[in-house]
Amino acid sequence: MKRVICCMIYLSFSGVCAAAEDSGPGTYLCDIRITSANTETQLLPKSAVVEDNGSSYRVKMLGNEVASPELVSVMGGIKQQATINGITFVRRPNYDDRFIIENSHSGFFYKMRNCKKG
Repeated sequence: MKRVICCMIYLSFSGVCAAAEDSGPGTYLCDIRITSANTETQLLPKSAVVEDNGSSYRVKMLGNEVASPELVSVMGGIKQQATINGITFVRRPNYDDRFIIENSHSGFFYKMRNCKKG
């Protein structure tokens, strides 16, 4: 019984509870959350424009433009991702942090969150 309760508590605090509605392909205005092991987390409101076409995306942020390669469904379709040259692109349409870019060279994570379709 304890195990069932522990599992329920874990699930209530995991990403399962952070579900958001998938608004489909289009242009989004998002906040950026920048994290790394060596710096403090920075939150930049309404600082990224994401053009999502469903199977890849393009982000304009911090004076740069980055485009993902074609993304592949993983984890039973919960998310799509692709890695190229040490940079991993993730699209999670049903989560608040909808688009994630992880740079394994620098250790930085860029999470586009609170995205509003424009």
